[in-house]
Amino acid sequence: MNTNATESVRDCLPQQTVAYPSFSERMRPRCIDELLLPDPLLRSFAKMKDSKSIKNMIFHGAPGTGKTTCAKLLSDAYDVLSLHVPAQSSISSVRFQIALFSGAVSLFDEPKVVILEEASFLHRDLQAELRGVIESQIRNCRFLMTCNELSKIDPAIQSRCLPIAFDVPFARLPEALAKTKRLIHSRLVEVDAEIDDSRLDEILASSFPDFRRIANVIDIELGL
Repeated sequence: MNTNATESVRDCLPQQTVAYPSFSERMRPRCIDELLLPDPLLRSFAKMKDSKSIKNMIFHGAPGTGKTTCAKLLSDAYDVLSLHVPAQSSISSVRFQIALFSGAVSLFDEPKVVILEEASFLHRDLQAELRGVIESQIRNCRFLMTCNELSKIDPAIQSRCLPIAFDVPFARLPEALAKTKRLIHSRLVEVDAEIDDSRLDEILASSFPDFRRIANVIDIELGL
């Protein structure tokens, strides 16, 4: 097995010693392979991560589908500025932080990464400015944005970033559900707990693909 593959497997190993604040945090994918995305895309992401060649991307889809987790997994070896847009105090605060971070020279020999969670909340004027920053700082900085609705992102930004859909299409539903069940069972083993398979099917039927909601229901039922 090659080194990169070994590291990927190690990243997905159970982490019993980690003090997770909730089962929903324990449920977060720990490596690229655990994301509910098509295999070709998972391989592309793994290649980006291994070669440190992240592209500017917009991750869009329903809440709880792994968009922010994916952004963090891809950028965990970079100098990162992570902003949850709705939580920022003002437009000028977001503008200042992005300009300061993206314009400063990287301490390493690779681009820095700006993660913008809930980027659809960015004011239109700031979105207009951002597309210029994305172009001017292409050698120094990459942008990973998450949003629930891609239509709320300026088309000019969409043309400068690769949109990636995290919603699970109907054709992939059986495969994605099976993968989610395997992940849940593996996490429950870590806390020495189990759930009846028929009850798990009911939870998935009402909450899939929202990982957080699924985990929270299991948490309450099992008292994790």
